[in-house]
Amino acid sequence: MKKKYFTLQLKSVFKVYPMILLITLITILAIIMACFFVTGQKNEKEEKQEISIGVVGDLEDTYLKIGLYALQNFDSSRFYINFTNYTEEEAVKALKDRNISGYVFIPKNYINSILYGRNKQAKYVTLNAPEGFGTIVSTEVAETVSHIVTESQKGMYCMQDLAQDYNNTETDKNIDKLMMSYMNMILGRNEMYEIKTLGIKDSLSFAGYYICGMLILFLLLWGISANRIFSSKNPMYARILKISGIHSPTQVLCEYLAYLTVSVVTLLLFAGVFGIVCQTTNLGIKELENVGVFGCLGFIFKILPVIIMITLMQTAFYELIPNTIGSVVMQFLLAIGLGYVSGCFYPNYFFPEAVQNFVYFLPVGVGFSYVRKAMTGGILIRDFCIILIYIVGFFLMTCGMRKYKITGDIK
Repeated sequence: MKKKYFTLQLKSVFKVYPMILLITLITILAIIMACFFVTGQKNEKEEKQEISIGVVGDLEDTYLKIGLYALQNFDSSRFYINFTNYTEEEAVKALKDRNISGYVFIPKNYINSILYGRNKQAKYVTLNAPEGFGTIVSTEVAETVSHIVTESQKGMYCMQDLAQDYNNTETDKNIDKLMMSYMNMILGRNEMYEIKTLGIKDSLSFAGYYICGMLILFLLLWGISANRIFSSKNPMYARILKISGIHSPTQVLCEYLAYLTVSVVTLLLFAGVFGIVCQTTNLGIKELENVGVFGCLGFIFKILPVIIMITLMQTAFYELIPNTIGSVVMQFLLAIGLGYVSGCFYPNYFFPEAVQNFVYFLPVGVGFSYVRKAMTGGILIRDFCIILIYIVGFFLMTCGMRKYKITGDIK
């Protein structure tokens, strides 16, 4: 009886599958166009993007002029940071208009105060708003410069104290030597380290990251495309099945397995097409090098726990909200809301760390993490355990709602 019911469910699902596939194709095309637009815009601007920083205050000091000239002409930062002189009013307006990422305010007699140990503080001003890439980088640069100034000043004063303690008569020459040593180390810092590109997250390239993001987004929107599978469910039909000996957990399991089957078939179909494209075309994406049809098909099976979790979540919400329109609206809001905060549209490291940590434990957050690590070969145990908890939770929730529909006061 159970096997027969599953077979009937499978036939019912594949009966409406052509219409679902058509809607899915439109969704896929929209996602692909959005993906290529985002990656195309990024590639065009990647080499041209500069961070603009304003400089405000007393720039008449010779040392400051030399320092700014060195930054603008000799230092490697000239390739990604542009310094512009402003009055304070102009800098505030430019900052509000988003023409600069921030500005440095240098007080009067700033260098003299450093020389005499009084240390008037220069200020770096940014907007009190969500951080963009330019703001993050410029803030990091400002903190690094502040640290360099403080530590080099300590070194200079320590050298002078030692010279005084030992009655050294060549203090001025030693100051010049130490200053030149600091300058050479700062300007030649590129030779002190090796650059390794770690990618956006989990060592993924920009394009690889968004392939994972678009895959999660597709899984979330798939629940909307497949709404016809759930819209025909009737509480009276569930009661008749209960009388026939098919209890609520069995009903849910058979119906869900039919939905999961059509979901996996659809993903395998698109993965096969995508694999053919990867084999015949060089997409210039690091993660897709030497990946063919079998690699793409294998990836779908690798992320099967995520597919099960998300499709079970959709099943639970369709069971929880019997109205079809309400269910579809809920699915859409979940796809957009959870997709956004989880980083599918925009890397979520721009959110506060507390938000990032919270979002990770949401179904979409942990699912996205699992897919990213599956693409890069990372450790999946922690993500898998959380996903397994969600799978059990969504299944129990769906079974509970089905049991209530059968035994409760359903009109």
